[in-house]
Amino acid sequence: MNLPRAIIAYYFPLILLIATYLGLAISLFFAKRQNALSPLSGYEKAMYVFALLLILFSWPMYFAPIWRYGVVTIWIAFFTIVAALSGIRVLVLAAAIAQIIGFIYLIDFWYGSDLFTLASVQPRATNGVGSSGNILSAIKMWRTQLGNTPYGQQCTGWYDFFNRDDLTEDWQRFDNPTKLTFGFCAREWVATLMVLCLFNIVLLAVLFFITVITHLKNILVKKVILASGEPILAGLQ
Repeated sequence: MNLPRAIIAYYFPLILLIATYLGLAISLFFAKRQNALSPLSGYEKAMYVFALLLILFSWPMYFAPIWRYGVVTIWIAFFTIVAALSGIRVLVLAAAIAQIIGFIYLIDFWYGSDLFTLASVQPRATNGVGSSGNILSAIKMWRTQLGNTPYGQQCTGWYDFFNRDDLTEDWQRFDNPTKLTFGFCAREWVATLMVLCLFNIVLLAVLFFITVITHLKNILVKKVILASGEPILAGLQ
């Protein structure tokens, strides 16, 4: 372990976590000031709850080479919280647009197309293997390269760490010879990230439908208010 490896493995995720807490606090403060006089509907409360769940299942990605997907998902959740708690109709529509873009980014339907793909290349991964979509990126953290490359080497190649040392392991008597990685490149951690990636896709899809329903509800409420106000205005005239 040296300073560059420690920054990538530990300090950088901690900085992202601090930024997440600050972003959540600022979002809640701004939304509370905007929504001081108008109560929340059930749909807006559902938006708020699912956005918090999205943040909860996204921050562990900070501790992996797929941290970009966690950052994008969490900032979409921040914007959704502001839109839900502020009660501003334009922000609700903008949140729905951001969610559908984020959903496409998490899945990347056009993987393999040079023009439409959203694949990103892990800058320090072995052989520069690209990643596309959060689940596929998590799988590639553990998948082997062509040849006899051991499992998990793409993850350890990105960190330049978390490989078990032959000099500190007793493969014949105590240690498992098939477990060549540890820490943020362990098989258990990669499997956990894959499950969390699937949860994020499902939560973002549900959040999008709730946001669309909320926007339609706001439009209908506005029309009802305008329709009920027309007889009053006619009587005043």
